[in-house]
Amino acid sequence: MQSYQPVMLESLQETIRATQRELADLKNEFRLQENWKQEFRDNLKEFFHGLVELKGQVHDLKTSLEEERKPGNLLSRATRRVWRAPMLMSGICSSAVSDGLLWSLR
Repeated sequence: MQSYQPVMLESLQETIRATQRELADLKNEFRLQENWKQEFRDNLKEFFHGLVELKGQVHDLKTSLEEERKPGNLLSRATRRVWRAPMLMSGICSSAVSDGLLWSLR
């Protein structure tokens, strides 16, 4: 019994406080991890909803373009005429040059 030395209570209390601080830090870090994961999941869900909406818009655009390209469509005929006009003009001009008509207009 003579070699018995009492435990220093201050040292033990400081060790307990340090352990409690570490535990509180770990709990806080765990909460931050969970918050980050939840925020990431929410952002990912929002991104996919936007992607689905964009896919629908692309589909609608594709459908309307296909409708415009149908042969009976008035817009389709007008578009073809607009595209043909420059070709017709170039044909007329080349014909006029070869016939010498443009030379006589000088």
